[in-house]
Amino acid sequence: MKRTLLGLGVFAALAGAVLLAVVVGGGTARGQPEPTPTPVPDPCVGVCMTGFWQATYRNDPGNIVGHCSYDVTQSGASTVWGEISCTHVSLGNLSGSLDQGTRSFDAVEEYQVPPLSVDSHGTVTPEGDSDAGGWACIAGCTEWGTYTSIRVGPHSEGEMPPVGDLTLSTALDDELTVPEGGLDPGTTVTVDFDTLPAAPPEGLVALSRAYVLGPEGATLGQPAILVIHYTVEDLGGTADPETLRVYVYNSVTGVWDLLGGTVDTGAMTLTVEIPHFSIFAVLASPLPPPTETPTPSPTPTSTPTSTLGPFTPTYSFTFDEVAPDNPDILPADDDCPVGAACKFLWWTEIADGQPGASVSGITPSSIVGFAGGALVPDGAIVGKVFGSTRIGPVGSCASEGTVVSWDATWLDATTDASTTTGSPSDLCSFSNWPTQLNDIRDDFLAAYPGAALTSRWVGCSPTQLLNLLFFTQTDSSSLYIAVWGDPTAPPSLEVCGPFIAKSVHLGLSADNPNTPQAEGGIPLRTCTAVGVQTFRTFLDRNDTPPGDPLVLDDTAICSPNTPAGSGVSVPLNGGTEALAGIDVTFSNVTSGGSTTVITTTAGPPPPTGFKIVGLAQVPLYFDINTDASYSGDLTVCIRYDESQVAGPEANVKLMQRLDSGFVNVTTSVDTTDNIICGTTTHLSFFVVVELMPAVGGIAELPDLAGASPENAVAAPRQSG
Repeated sequence: MKRTLLGLGVFAALAGAVLLAVVVGGGTARGQPEPTPTPVPDPCVGVCMTGFWQATYRNDPGNIVGHCSYDVTQSGASTVWGEISCTHVSLGNLSGSLDQGTRSFDAVEEYQVPPLSVDSHGTVTPEGDSDAGGWACIAGCTEWGTYTSIRVGPHSEGEMPPVGDLTLSTALDDELTVPEGGLDPGTTVTVDFDTLPAAPPEGLVALSRAYVLGPEGATLGQPAILVIHYTVEDLGGTADPETLRVYVYNSVTGVWDLLGGTVDTGAMTLTVEIPHFSIFAVLASPLPPPTETPTPSPTPTSTPTSTLGPFTPTYSFTFDEVAPDNPDILPADDDCPVGAACKFLWWTEIADGQPGASVSGITPSSIVGFAGGALVPDGAIVGKVFGSTRIGPVGSCASEGTVVSWDATWLDATTDASTTTGSPSDLCSFSNWPTQLNDIRDDFLAAYPGAALTSRWVGCSPTQLLNLLFFTQTDSSSLYIAVWGDPTAPPSLEVCGPFIAKSVHLGLSADNPNTPQAEGGIPLRTCTAVGVQTFRTFLDRNDTPPGDPLVLDDTAICSPNTPAGSGVSVPLNGGTEALAGIDVTFSNVTSGGSTTVITTTAGPPPPTGFKIVGLAQVPLYFDINTDASYSGDLTVCIRYDESQVAGPEANVKLMQRLDSGFVNVTTSVDTTDNIICGTTTHLSFFVVVELMPAVGGIAELPDLAGASPENAVAAPRQSG
């Protein structure tokens, strides 16, 4: 295992377990399975397993090694058979068959490529909706572990309304829209999935099961629109996305006829008009074979040298303020206004035949993580990471490896070491700290005295297990380290080109629907200084000794946000649409510039009898400044978190710090949208506070009258 100290590298290690695979797509498999055995005409009774199932497999330490989807048929109370499609964490896409001989679930799963057999044994719920148990390799590998699976329903149907269109969403997140006039009102429209009735034409590969649209054979008065959403996993590293097209099955000739379609590679969609309902499939041309890179003759040296040829990776960075909480809209224009919540895109590529590399990077100090990232709830969606790479045996990845892909959501995760359970699954948990990362954390902190671990993100897919550690250094710059897999496991596999990794970092957190709390709308990254910003990445190739990273830079611009004019409103921290967001409105700006805010959790205490309203029981201080020239009053509005207000919201006040203490500048409190505003003539520290009940009397807060010192409330000195 290669480990690079001083934070200049990803700590890459792939666990030795080699077993099952991951489902491609949603609840069903997209791929071309082998023909299903002829069904026995025996009804499904009792606990019925017929349908589509999705299973998660873990090895003995508890790490996810893959997922599979089953398309199965059950005969009575005994036999279950069907097709399986999987994508293994290291072996790539697999397909095969299932043959179960007993009721409790005791099945042998046979895979064709490569030869692999797994015996699974478990218990199905009485409702027949889930099962769980253990598995073990009986051919092709020697691993074992546990599995869980649930039944998913790919069938969709709807009835044409008397007026208007009908839109159906499928289990694979596709949409079929039948326009008004396409079919008679009351007609039931169905979408099902089945095995391909015929192999694709020579030179094409299949990305999906067959789409069966019903009523089959119906001709539409107006064409329907089918929008198919494909994923990186669907392409499998072998299909050319530019050539994706929809084909219709000709039952007379037994072949696939081209229907067409329009590909949007940015949105990753394929859209096609459907003139009549039949059986459809998505087919594509395969990617051209990789160009072989000649391996140079080894040069005698006292240290190991590369055996995989040249190393010419590329790196790009971009950010903007568009849709800061949506990870599916990629930033594009390389311009972020100061104070706006901006989304980042890091993009790294390594060519085919070249060695893999550890990855880390530096964000300049003028890009501030909101309050150190500590106030973002664990489990919040903070971005996504997607890409593909070749994985193969150590030393022969380029010649024997298999291309796998991943698409995972970044979740904010705890950095609290006291939360660890000691389970291997902590590496994929946002609520537990993984002990496997202790050495990486400690090595960095020892190498950079004064640095602090401020955030951790986790992004796990069936083919990748990823952690990002963010450290804030003494110069306020942020360094991230990407940790792939389990760094403590002995490596049996390695990563090599072609390697493509795209990491999206949101400007505002998004809510995770799988957690009970609401985590959306919290600022994550903002610019605090105008000018060209340099973002740096370190790529330390894995086939040479650590400590010799290739350094690549890219730039983006933080632009001014306060133009000259009257009634100029400047959003900070994402504006009052975001929690802890701010709007500063200038009566008159005579010379433009930039207005900034530094949000911190430390500052002078509020006056006696008042409590600062922050986030997660942590106080927030807003240090607002501008280099623009202005005249007249300023209005400062801040969105507060009402869950942090202990008493009536009418007791919430906006206070500004003066040299002699705090003054009340409140002019309005919107308790519906949780926005408090105040008027002042200059900028400094601001806090949102609430009046706490006084013991033995009533605490009075003076109002601001021209920000005069006699209306200030002196803050007590801190001892020590």
